[in-house]
Amino acid sequence: MAAGTLLHILLLCVFCSCCAQIFHSARERMRLDFLGRRRFEYMDPDMYFGLHDQRNPKDHTSLEPRFILLAPNLLRADSEESIYLESHGLNSPVTVTITVHNYPDRRYQLLQDTVTLGPGNSYHTLKIIKLPSEHLDKGNEESSRNQYVYVKAEFGGYHVAEQVVMVSFHSGYIFIQTDKPLYKPGDTVRCRAFVSTPTFQAFNSSITIEFQNSDGVVVKQISRTKANNGIFADTHVLPDIVNEGTWKIIAKFDNWQQNKFSSEFEVKKYVLPAFNVTLTPKKPFLSLDDTELVVEITASYLYGEDVQGTAYVVFGVEVNKEKRRLPSVKQVTNLQQGTATLTMVEIRKAYPDLRSLVGSSIYVKASVLTKSGSDLVEAEKSGIKIVESPYVLSFIDTPKYYKPGLPFDVMIQVSFQDGSPAHNVPVQVSLLPNPISSHLGTIRTAINMPAELGPQIITAETKQTGLQPEQQARQQMTLHPYTPFDQQRQNYLYISTGTTTVSLGQSLGLSLHINAADKAHRELITHVTYLVLNKGKIIVAKRLEVGGQDVTNVLLTVTTEMMPSFRVVAFYMLPWTGSSEVVADSVWLDVEDACVGALSVGPAGSRPPEYYHPGRGFNFQVRGDPGAMVSLVVVDNAVFLLNRQRLTQRKIWQVVEGGDIGCTHGGGSNRMGVFTDAGLLFYSNTGGATSSRQGSTQRRHTHTHTQTDRHRQTDRQTDRQRATFYRQGKGPDLTADTASDVMSSL
Repeated sequence: MAAGTLLHILLLCVFCSCCAQIFHSARERMRLDFLGRRRFEYMDPDMYFGLHDQRNPKDHTSLEPRFILLAPNLLRADSEESIYLESHGLNSPVTVTITVHNYPDRRYQLLQDTVTLGPGNSYHTLKIIKLPSEHLDKGNEESSRNQYVYVKAEFGGYHVAEQVVMVSFHSGYIFIQTDKPLYKPGDTVRCRAFVSTPTFQAFNSSITIEFQNSDGVVVKQISRTKANNGIFADTHVLPDIVNEGTWKIIAKFDNWQQNKFSSEFEVKKYVLPAFNVTLTPKKPFLSLDDTELVVEITASYLYGEDVQGTAYVVFGVEVNKEKRRLPSVKQVTNLQQGTATLTMVEIRKAYPDLRSLVGSSIYVKASVLTKSGSDLVEAEKSGIKIVESPYVLSFIDTPKYYKPGLPFDVMIQVSFQDGSPAHNVPVQVSLLPNPISSHLGTIRTAINMPAELGPQIITAETKQTGLQPEQQARQQMTLHPYTPFDQQRQNYLYISTGTTTVSLGQSLGLSLHINAADKAHRELITHVTYLVLNKGKIIVAKRLEVGGQDVTNVLLTVTTEMMPSFRVVAFYMLPWTGSSEVVADSVWLDVEDACVGALSVGPAGSRPPEYYHPGRGFNFQVRGDPGAMVSLVVVDNAVFLLNRQRLTQRKIWQVVEGGDIGCTHGGGSNRMGVFTDAGLLFYSNTGGATSSRQGSTQRRHTHTHTQTDRHRQTDRQTDRQRATFYRQGKGPDLTADTASDVMSSL
């Protein structure tokens, strides 16, 4: 009995051992067979995870339908906005129902609309919506509470996408113009307000106008007045006894008074100068190595005749906003490009330690007395900086994020201390083998970035011969890497434009570079979607088939819709199981200031200069678009010698530029950061979504400083007279140069 039991136990052990070997061999064969397969061959997930201890679902593609929603992350109420919708993996059309409800209680349905995605539009479309403000709480002038709505897109019975989106009540623009920048007590201030929608359509809106004195006290208010055909005009008589200083005219829309626009003018006693005195330094700075500063003096009457007389010139040093005059007085009798000279010896007598003056500035004053002694005119030139280096380097229009292993576009401005461009000054840039020495004050180059993920410091330094190392200008910028979806297998998209500044009507070539981790990843990328945004609005949206090509070229024509700047955002997706990989990039481009339409003002016919004299009338000709309304004002040009502040084309575009709801010059820290920084909401049922916009409805950062730098030289030119032009039904057109005594503006 015991022997039989022992035999059974022995046979059972042998059987179990054989079974274990059989199952182990089968498992090993399956593992080796799996490793020999192609990476993306379909395998049952249970079998896959049963064979691998480390699960990596990114190696599996999904056949699940994908739905994408893109919209501005700040919707403007009562204005047309665009929403981009896209679907993948469907074999039949799907109707998308778009609804908008107030937040947070969903009490009101503000909007409902439908659109169909199908073969006719290749399953993607740009849908126009208009969000009414009727049931939204606009708050009051002091309110800082943001308003939100629910935006929902129902893709048939497949999926429902819903996001919370911030709302803006920005109604348009109000540009204010006065007939002069400077008034005396008792003068009449003539002003005009040009009112337009965000798309520059003439706006018959109700507005409120306020006049504030130099103490900020409202001395006159015009409430709820209509801007007929987009133009409102009014006058205000200054009393004989009045607060002198800087006054303001403030205009605001009655439907949302947080949106304010203002213009300043100066009130003081003055006498119009009989002639113009110009002070021009031979160099716009004073270097510690210089021996002298030479200033050229010119005096001429406004009608062009030279002034005969003597200029009494003094120099001084301004330190921490405190001016200290140097003792010597110089006389100049040649008032047609005569010169006055300040030597370093004179400065050293007052300031023995010259190096302590670096960063301070020199000013020069001239009092010009005519030969007859009947007229005296004073002029001053300040801001002549005392510097170690004559140059200034600035990174402009440059993104903060780079793609490891890919080119990075850098733009560097090379200027003198007064902001004027410094041509052909050699500049050495990090990661470039040789200095760049051929340029007109702006360097644009591409740097091949290292493949490592980590911050990179880009250094630019002048290499001008004849300067000591401490006299070379130097500037640094820290770049951060774009964080890929998978740091082991990195996929990128890079948009190359060749420029960051374009002009109206130009054909702009874009290159979309797809950089995939390997061939298998590249085969999954079939389409690239790109969008063009202006002031937060999507104006172009297209999806391109990319096949096996790594570079796709896109041709864009720059239109008035893209002024004053625009963004291009592009992305593609890899449909991994569990979570799709979104890869994105963006660029920001500036459009050169130009008129939206046509306008020119000039004399009618050809008249010799001697024809125009006091008391004689003359004819002039205005050319513009049919149906346009033109506003004109005549003013003595001498007033601009005392105060040059006025409404200009560039100032108008700077206000409009504030409507850009993006916050960088392109790119982003990661896939969602690209959309957020461009001012976009992104939603995908498989690829994630951006967060709702927080904080102010105003743009978080501006590009105004860049544009200001770019136009410094223009601002130094003599102010010319211009004409005001307003296109009825088409919105305002921007300033055009004019002749004679016509003053400018919009």
